[in-house]
Amino acid sequence: MALSAWEAYVGRWTGQVPPLRPHADSVEATARILQAQPGNTLLLGVTPELAGLDRQIIAVDWAKSALSDIWPGDTPKRHAMLGDWRALPIASRSVGSVMGDGSLNVVRWPNDARAVIDEIDRVLADEGIAVMRTFVACEDREAVDAICDDVQNGREPSFAAAKWRLAMALTDVEGNSAAADVYDVFESAFPDRLDLTRATGWSAATIAEIDAYRASALHMAFPTRAMFETIAAPKFGLRWIDVGTYPLAARCPLVVLTR
Repeated sequence: MALSAWEAYVGRWTGQVPPLRPHADSVEATARILQAQPGNTLLLGVTPELAGLDRQIIAVDWAKSALSDIWPGDTPKRHAMLGDWRALPIASRSVGSVMGDGSLNVVRWPNDARAVIDEIDRVLADEGIAVMRTFVACEDREAVDAICDDVQNGREPSFAAAKWRLAMALTDVEGNSAAADVYDVFESAFPDRLDLTRATGWSAATIAEIDAYRASALHMAFPTRAMFETIAAPKFGLRWIDVGTYPLAARCPLVVLTR
């Protein structure tokens, strides 16, 4: 994991919107799925929307800045700690459920993703369940030119969704995408930001969010559903739940892992 790159991204969290942050529909669906599940819940990351669920929550994040800047604070029902998801500071079979938002999109595929899945398997109690919103790429990769054409001609109204679509289109064969590549493609396609504002209605400040990716060491992962199943199915029963109608929701399903 490129930890320093994610540390730098933490400061931009509060300004993000769905699909980059979880929509209320996904949070409510997660709560319903876990409602009857006993035991503690492990939260992979410190997503405030999930931290607010009425459960006994143990959150683990590897970025100190996430704990200080994003975590909404410890309470009698929740606490957060620093840790590596590939070697969780959690006892085996000690949690009844696991939840996360994009947790398996911030690790390299396939090796780091497999290590995290192995740890989820280790810490979950018998009959435990994991629910994670997961960003998945199309089985047939989108053409970059088609995405840019959608943007220029007003068929993609969401800047956040456009950015994510480009990142998904630029994945390598293992599903990993470099933020710096997303920036370079965006700048090449839309060199005149004033023209882009006129075409899309996006503010200059919104478009400037892409600048965080310039020369960045940040990598993201966007596996297809089939790639995800290859990693998880040997250890878990798996089902996908499509939730919500927010921008790009069809590529942000919940994955439910059960024993």
